[in-house]
Amino acid sequence: METIPDHEVEVRSKNDSVPGAQAGWVVDPAAPTVTVPLRGEDAKAYQDTDTPTLEDIIPGFELLVSGGLRE
Repeated sequence: METIPDHEVEVRSKNDSVPGAQAGWVVDPAAPTVTVPLRGEDAKAYQDTDTPTLEDIIPGFELLVSGGLRE
């Protein structure tokens, strides 16, 4: 049996992909940026002061790109 996560976070690497997951975040700490490739949609890049969320998967979860996890 194969289990596919609803969400995954990956620190930038040569294999940036999120096969099967509903959403995935690729974190590039050098930029700093977070790229969110969504299944069936174009990837969205978040910059420095942006705060991506995952309301439909993890209600209340936010990540300030330049400052880390916020609650």
